[in-house]
Amino acid sequence: MNNLDEKTNTLNLWLRAIHPELKMDDNGICNVSCQSSELSVTECSIVQNKDDVFVTFYFPIQRYTSANELEAAMHLNIYMHETKGGALALDKEQNMIVYNYKINMKKCDEVEFGNLLNNLFEHATVLKDKLGKNTVAEASDVDSAANFRMMV
Repeated sequence: MNNLDEKTNTLNLWLRAIHPELKMDDNGICNVSCQSSELSVTECSIVQNKDDVFVTFYFPIQRYTSANELEAAMHLNIYMHETKGGALALDKEQNMIVYNYKINMKKCDEVEFGNLLNNLFEHATVLKDKLGKNTVAEASDVDSAANFRMMV
């Protein structure tokens, strides 16, 4: 068994602990839906990076419609405080602002993985709500002296 098979088997065990039907597909992706009336972000793709020990959580936040939204997303990326170590980005193929979070599988276990997924769904909803305000000034509580505008 190679490292990729081992990693896939481990991920499948962790995913089945969340729900018995969850598993990685042949492309190293598992799409997860969260049924919650409290969350506005309910979709996540878990992507297995084939060349290393990392797994990426990919949350579509909202359709990209203006540079103002992208500017607000980039502002939330400053210092990674608002994104909790993840990153907001523009997925040009899907025309979506997305939240990505990467973990090292060697530093995680089944319980941490499940807890992290739940916490990331909640945090992706918080980020979507902040982006919904549509302006850099409203998007973060960062001191205005630290605000700057990105060239888009």
